[in-house]
Amino acid sequence: MLDDKIKIEDYFVEEIKRVSQLEIDALDEQIKKAHEESFTQMQKELASEAAYERESRMKELESEQSIELSKLQEKLHHDLLAQRSAIAEEVFAAVRSKLIDFTQSKEYETYLLDKVKEAAALGYGEACLYVGKKDFKRLSALCEAFGKCEGKIDEDIVLGGLRVEYEAQGIVLDESFDTSLEEQKEWFYANAGLYVK
Repeated sequence: MLDDKIKIEDYFVEEIKRVSQLEIDALDEQIKKAHEESFTQMQKELASEAAYERESRMKELESEQSIELSKLQEKLHHDLLAQRSAIAEEVFAAVRSKLIDFTQSKEYETYLLDKVKEAAALGYGEACLYVGKKDFKRLSALCEAFGKCEGKIDEDIVLGGLRVEYEAQGIVLDESFDTSLEEQKEWFYANAGLYVK
């Protein structure tokens, strides 16, 4: 009987060990599955965070690049405007120089007389003839060539040329080099092909 008791006891011990082992194995399987699920979830979260970080960094880099590009375009635009102005100033400085040279030549006197005769030929009658300070000495000869006119100095005529005003008719013939040069500047900027976009 003792033997049976030991057998029963051994049986219970073995059965408890077997059932315990089954439960331990089941728990190990659950722990392993939970660990794998947790690991998979963590990988997904890390991948999602990495994608978010990468996308966020890309947007940040795009924004920085866009700002940098905008600054470069603004600087280029500014530099082009400065270069265009420098070219225009260089061209018009050369033109001014040529005009000054021309006003010191014999041809200039002929030019002024021709312009006065053209204005007189229009037949508008009495006029006021304006010249710059440096042409004051020519004023009486120009008025004599015109016929009926009053001669005056105009401070705005610096480079040369003349202006004829028919006050009664409200007509002004501006043949001053200063006005012509300003008009040519406008034409130059519009037609020289030095556009800045």
